[in-house]
Amino acid sequence: MKKLAVLLLLVMFSRAAKADSWLERPDNDFHAHPLQDIRVSSRTFARGEIVKVLRETTRSRRGLVKVMISGGRHAGQTVYAENFFRGSHSFVKDRPGANVIINYLDEKEPVKAVIDGYDRTGPMLLLVILFLASVLAVGGKRIIKPLAALIFGILIIKFLFVPAVLKGYPPSYTVMAVLELLTVLTVLSISGITHRSLASVLGIFAGLGGTLFLSVFFLKKSCVYGFFMEEVQLLNYFSPVFQGKSLSFYADLLAACIVLAGSGVLMDTGVGISSAMDQVVRAGIPPDPARLFKSGINVAADVVSTMINTLVIAFLGISMGSIMVSSLHITSMFQLLNSEFFHFQFYKSVLSAAGFIICALVTVGVFTFLYHKKIDKT
Repeated sequence: MKKLAVLLLLVMFSRAAKADSWLERPDNDFHAHPLQDIRVSSRTFARGEIVKVLRETTRSRRGLVKVMISGGRHAGQTVYAENFFRGSHSFVKDRPGANVIINYLDEKEPVKAVIDGYDRTGPMLLLVILFLASVLAVGGKRIIKPLAALIFGILIIKFLFVPAVLKGYPPSYTVMAVLELLTVLTVLSISGITHRSLASVLGIFAGLGGTLFLSVFFLKKSCVYGFFMEEVQLLNYFSPVFQGKSLSFYADLLAACIVLAGSGVLMDTGVGISSAMDQVVRAGIPPDPARLFKSGINVAADVVSTMINTLVIAFLGISMGSIMVSSLHITSMFQLLNSEFFHFQFYKSVLSAAGFIICALVTVGVFTFLYHKKIDKT
């Protein structure tokens, strides 16, 4: 029964340390991780197509193929590239016509090329086209502005949030600035400048702020700094900026990750509740404040319940690989309940839920206030 209970908790909250992670910074001549090799090398990556197989890849020897480079400044040139087994299977099948990614030393001419993986650009572009077509078919022209806001949000996270944090800016302040900007753009693109937009924005701001505050408080209180995660270790090892940061900075970084992970569903909560309440007041006789507030709370209860379930399942799916790794070394309930990864996943789920509740209450309260303030003026 104890093992069953441990397994169930692992399924709910899991993000284990990777098997090849380490707790001490490696020396300069110790290549403990593939990123160490990439970091100190000057290899170039390019797209290509296998045009000829010269030697088949087997478990005991590397394969050799001839590749036509199709991207970069060496496009059109051919290069001999090695292929090799990774694990129990060939990483890339030796077959002419396969689209691959190669990496090589750029010494005026490409040399010492190695097959790095498949070129997966084609399937990805096909999926993007199908996604855009289906969204436009359902939403029509109304969906163009929200899609533009989504693309802009991805760009500002990539080119504003990530570079700012890597330069040492406080992750919590940075993520709040980025998400507040994204919230305003998204809500305005959906419902324009209206009372329900203001209620949604203020509710989402409150949810984001509440989630961030609680995350920072409990992460620091529990001494959870993220060094169970290989990603955090790599930042500490390879980034001079991160090497000089305190443990509080790493807790701040985890809190920013929690807020960012739940921000999309939080926006859905705020916009969904305000839209439902707007339909209530448009349906007929204007309700009194108490009745409108109660209707909003009923809507919020349904929305929050569904969103929490969605978020927990999403976290579970993302962490499935770590769940299987965790089951190999977590042997007792005591060990599980005191591990960093369990606390991080527990806080991520519970504090995201708390953010939804805060967002729902503030959105309902602000919408009710603004609506009846408008009625009183008329």
